[in-house]
Amino acid sequence: MNGILARKNVERLRTEEMEFLGMSRKKKTSEEERDDPVKKMEETRKERKLVQENNWKRYQDAKVEMKEEIEYNQGTDIMEDMLQQRRDWINEQKAMNGNKVPDDIKPFYDRFNTETPTSPEEEAARAAEEAEEGGKKKKKGEKKAKKAKGKKGKKDDGDDKPQVIKIGTSEVVTKFDDFYDEWKQEWDQKDEANNQEQKHDEEKTRDDVMPSIEDQLKNDVDEMIKMELENMRTLSGVKQKKKKGKKKGKKEEEEEEEGSQAPRLQADQRYER
Repeated sequence: MNGILARKNVERLRTEEMEFLGMSRKKKTSEEERDDPVKKMEETRKERKLVQENNWKRYQDAKVEMKEEIEYNQGTDIMEDMLQQRRDWINEQKAMNGNKVPDDIKPFYDRFNTETPTSPEEEAARAAEEAEEGGKKKKKGEKKAKKAKGKKGKKDDGDDKPQVIKIGTSEVVTKFDDFYDEWKQEWDQKDEANNQEQKHDEEKTRDDVMPSIEDQLKNDVDEMIKMELENMRTLSGVKQKKKKGKKKGKKEEEEEEEGSQAPRLQADQRYER
């Protein structure tokens, strides 16, 4: 029994000495464990993550509600504007091409893909760059052909100029620049003083929802325009047939009139007799 108590006393003295020397951490009291900053940090992080998840769910629900509201209140107006734009383009194409109906609505979108015209100075600089690149490629091909003709194991004379490595902005840097510009335009000047709960912004939600709504309505409008184009083509074909048929109809009417006048003359002659 005395041996057990002695060993416990020695262990206690050893721990106290280790704590005094700073080689082991002192055991925390209940108050210190309750006020532990590491635990508080973890609890605060969990609370923030929970708030973040709740805000994200609210944002997704708000996007669905905003989409339904826009489709119900403004969907018809957006479709009418799209239809008017496409109908104006069709009338322009008909006026330019001799009243010919366009075959498809695809050129309506291709007109925005045209390249911006370059100035004469830019065209000259581009031509000079292309010529320089073509000369470099030609020289490289000649050098490779000479090396292939030469004997194996021949050492280079060292007449070639050292290769110049052009260093410019990398792709990562350009992406960072784009992200920075986007942040500066959307968030730098935004006043968040009254948004302590960090809820979603309605204007930003609207901007995020509008492209999907426009794409959906665009498909419906394009289908309607395709049907209108088909109807225009069929109507133009019917008018042409009617014009051709009118000439034939006049001749047939004259023949019918002559045929109808013959029995009348015979009847008049009989009546006179």
